[in-house]
Amino acid sequence: MKIRHFLISAILILAAAPLLHAEQPSGGVKGRVIDSRKRSALAGAVIAVRTERDSVFKVTDTKGAFTITGLPRGNARLRISFIGYRPAEMPVSIEGQVLDVGTVTLTEADNAIDSVTVEYKVPLMTQTGDTIKYNPLAVKTEPYDYAIDLVEKLPGITLDDNGKVTALGKDVTWAFVDGKLLFGRNVMNALDNVKISDIKSINIYDVANPEKPLPEGDLQDEDKQRVLDIKTKSRFRHAYNAEAYGGWGQDMNKSPGTPRQNRYLAGGNIRKFSEKLVMTADVQGNNMNRQRMGYRRMFLDHGGSSSGYFRNNRVEASVDRNNPFIKRKGPGFNFRYSFTNNHSNSGSVSEKVYFEDNADEASRDISRTRDTSFNRSDSYDHNFSLSLNQRFSNRTFLSFFPSFTLTDNRSAGQQVTSVFSREDDALKTRTGTSNRSKKTGFSSSGRLTLFTPLRKPKPTAADTTRNKDREQPPGRPDGPPIPPNGGGPRSFGGGGFSPGRFPGGRGPGQMRMRSRRAVQMLPLLMAEVNWNYSDNKGTGWQMDTVSSANNTQKYLTTNSSGYTKNFGGGVRFANLKLGKQVSMGANYNLSYDHSKKLRTALDTLTMQIDTAQTYEYTRSYITQNVGVEAEWYNPEASFQMRAGVALKTSWSDRDEVVPEQLFDRRSFVSVLPSLSISSRYEESFSGKPNWNISYSTSSDEPSLENMRNWLDIKDPMSLKRGNPDLKQSYTHSISMSFFRNRTETASETRLSLSASYTQNDMATKQVLFGEETYLPEYDYTAAAGSTLTTYENIDGAVSVNLSGGHERSAFREKFIFRSSLSYSFTRRPAYIRDVKNFTLSSSPSLNLTLQSNNSRKLEFRIASQTGFIGSSNTAGGTDQTFTQRATANVTARFLRHFTLYTSYQYYYYHSSKAADLNNNLLSAALSYRFMKNSGEARFTVYDILNRNSDFSSSVYSSYVLNSWRQLMSRYFTLTLSYRFNKTGGGPGGFRPGPRGGGPF
Repeated sequence: MKIRHFLISAILILAAAPLLHAEQPSGGVKGRVIDSRKRSALAGAVIAVRTERDSVFKVTDTKGAFTITGLPRGNARLRISFIGYRPAEMPVSIEGQVLDVGTVTLTEADNAIDSVTVEYKVPLMTQTGDTIKYNPLAVKTEPYDYAIDLVEKLPGITLDDNGKVTALGKDVTWAFVDGKLLFGRNVMNALDNVKISDIKSINIYDVANPEKPLPEGDLQDEDKQRVLDIKTKSRFRHAYNAEAYGGWGQDMNKSPGTPRQNRYLAGGNIRKFSEKLVMTADVQGNNMNRQRMGYRRMFLDHGGSSSGYFRNNRVEASVDRNNPFIKRKGPGFNFRYSFTNNHSNSGSVSEKVYFEDNADEASRDISRTRDTSFNRSDSYDHNFSLSLNQRFSNRTFLSFFPSFTLTDNRSAGQQVTSVFSREDDALKTRTGTSNRSKKTGFSSSGRLTLFTPLRKPKPTAADTTRNKDREQPPGRPDGPPIPPNGGGPRSFGGGGFSPGRFPGGRGPGQMRMRSRRAVQMLPLLMAEVNWNYSDNKGTGWQMDTVSSANNTQKYLTTNSSGYTKNFGGGVRFANLKLGKQVSMGANYNLSYDHSKKLRTALDTLTMQIDTAQTYEYTRSYITQNVGVEAEWYNPEASFQMRAGVALKTSWSDRDEVVPEQLFDRRSFVSVLPSLSISSRYEESFSGKPNWNISYSTSSDEPSLENMRNWLDIKDPMSLKRGNPDLKQSYTHSISMSFFRNRTETASETRLSLSASYTQNDMATKQVLFGEETYLPEYDYTAAAGSTLTTYENIDGAVSVNLSGGHERSAFREKFIFRSSLSYSFTRRPAYIRDVKNFTLSSSPSLNLTLQSNNSRKLEFRIASQTGFIGSSNTAGGTDQTFTQRATANVTARFLRHFTLYTSYQYYYYHSSKAADLNNNLLSAALSYRFMKNSGEARFTVYDILNRNSDFSSSVYSSYVLNSWRQLMSRYFTLTLSYRFNKTGGGPGGFRPGPRGGGPF
């Protein structure tokens, strides 16, 4: 306990450390630097502000101007220098506003010098106004690398295995190339196809959602979409990609009497990218558990976490003519088709170890139960999806998204449960269940959405003045004026948004211009209708065998069918103006869910209908939500507050025909208040802390199945019964978050806290049968070792999660260091028979990662994940689990065309209720590039040490659950791939916009 308390205290102190260094209200300094003789602007002059705690550096723009904000209050010293000129220094006093030092003149130095040698380090990360810019010259790369190889080495940007890209604390929605959406909506397409030798910089900024007609200046954080913009030297306008790959391998482990399993991999793709049209076609097949499309993406995880045997065949094709950033005649559309065929074989072992001092007296004769399961499945899925978008005016937008799916799923499984006595750990009874099923079905879903403002914006004096003050270069004849690029670093200060070509601000090629003017709050209408329909049929059989004093056996054949219909809709009014800084919104949502289920189970041994597993019923759910929300925003204080309240009502009906005539109706009503206080900056990257404090409520209604007093015996070792007296649960939640990024140190800090308390939580109530037990109310005999689970409402469910993280470029930008601390606490209520019990669980964890960023010849990434789980319950059971995971990935390039990849993972599990597990997983690959680096031959060996297994442990009210599974066995593969890329349509024929934005 002392160790756990120490870890908890340490985590709380370290996670709160960023708050201790939060800056007090800050100010800034601005001015202009010119030559004393020529009176011309000095662009690139170095501005240094030295405070008691830190020094801040910046350079002047093309007009010689500079602005530095985010400085702590107090006395500081301003120094201005330029090569060949005498530096100027002056004391300044930083207050709450930006201090204007006026025009500063520099005089040329008297002493002439013959030559000057300047050593300049290329900055990895700089900020220009509201844009973060990464310089690829600061990162070591190879000529054949692509943008994804660069992005993986940039601080503040992360990529997960599913292709999601996060930049500076926010998910990236769009990937532009020179300000244009060339590669469609998939961010990874741009990263996988732009060569790093063609990249000038990678910019991060925010744009308004082009598919929501929000008025200019009224963007909130949830309305801004993050953009990763790749600036290129060639400024191409279209791209073509073709890829082909194939490989063969074999398992290195051989089972007696069976041949070694062969491994294969084959696939390819053809893609065409441009602003107006994106066309793709992909095909792949493999039995190495590779589900990602494309040769490179398939080898990210080395298949190490997959169990058993997995075969995947997939075909995808799409036509995308739905670029929301360009004008076109007629609707934009996107059509996509995919076919997937998956086959899997897997097995696992789980064991329940019951506490000796158990409140359930009937279970004290049982020490443990062991489940061994094997499963096999085959699935065939066809999916068609369509997206239609029509812009009727600059601010009215209609979208329609239908999709259709055909499925054919087949599965077979076997589970054996063994029950052991506590006295001598001898086998008491064994139960076996085998089943097989086939399900075919059809489903359709979609939504229709309309966005439109209720009135047009009125021009203001501020708009007219602002447009006069700035230079207006020519734009397209049919488009609005384009603001200038500025040519150099821009200041942090500012306010709202400039009018853009699209509703809500800029599109690609448009720069965000800010001014301190009042925001125009236009009333906005958003309406949506959605549906979901599915229809399926199934057949199967199930055989149960119980070996005990009275051997019993049951063989059921089943037929089932049913459908589900769901329709919903809603309307929302936003920005209903109540005052200069106060607005109001209102919404209404309705959802209707109706389904019918039929199932017939025939016991072929007795030729009798099994009434316990035969049913026919319909059920309906109707849910309504009506809510209002008020918002107050102070632009001067960068402060926003929202308060709202919603009324939720729901009705549910169940009309049952078999096994008994029954009609049941339930209704629930709940009031759901909410409050949120947060920072709100009109500039995306202000360098100031972003924070949020919120309170919300939610309710969860029990399902009709959980309220029906009916015994479910589908799994004879896990019986279930509903409770007709269940109430809806009501949860109170609070959350706090803090995020700050610093461009000058290429770092970011995150801190979050969330907690919830649930009233009337739907907790489980379990009864374990130590011997065969007859249940007269259901005319059923429960097997020894089986459990009966029902549900009860209990107050007191608590969940707390605290996490903090820090990322920065370290050791002169040669490495990227990431660290995170987290702590979670849960209090789960449950019943053991009629005794109320609470399970308490505390789990601190520490994650550390160090990634090299200095050499392309030798790269490495090492990571450590340390965790501890301490669990106890009021029934007297305890369990403590310590986990340690260490990973190391090393890439070495040599002899120009050879690359060696190695991946090592170490796992250590220690549990007080199970044996320790030490696991070492090592994989390696050697590749050779040929045909001007377009082709690759790769030889790979997975799980060289033959130690690929998995283990987990968790505590419940009356037992500890330990689980084991065997992952994919050791095997090798030899693969060949060839990739063709071509880009064209350079800068000729169009005028670039200020962000390299193309013909806007």
